[in-house]
Amino acid sequence: MKGDNISKSVFGRVIIIDDDPINNFILFQNIKFISPALPVFEFISPSEALRYIASAILSDCSLVLLDINMPQLSGWEFLHELTALTIPLKNKFEMYMLSSSTDISDQKMAHEHVFVKDYLIKPITIEKLRKILLKRGKNL
Repeated sequence: MKGDNISKSVFGRVIIIDDDPINNFILFQNIKFISPALPVFEFISPSEALRYIASAILSDCSLVLLDINMPQLSGWEFLHELTALTIPLKNKFEMYMLSSSTDISDQKMAHEHVFVKDYLIKPITIEKLRKILLKRGKNL
């Protein structure tokens, strides 16, 4: 399967925001398997991720994988803080909400949010990641 790897993702970077280091490790390894040269930034703290986004020069689109249930700042609170930033964010992110919950209300809220592309139920398979990295802008 290693021969199926892509050499270049349509994203400039991936930002993983999840308080679960094991989930982050698995996502990181799978992303690097698919696209070894793609920069991946992992954040256990959503506040640190917000500081990074506010200070980073994002010249190309970033894939953001955002967990919903985190103790310090939930994914929903993160989105609220993100929309409050005064930096131009349009076309800078393609964001996917991650959760182990199949809660329909969470899925509905995610699909209604301007920054959220889709709602993904954990665990995220390598096939699903490959589709996301290859088919930016298309419905999965």
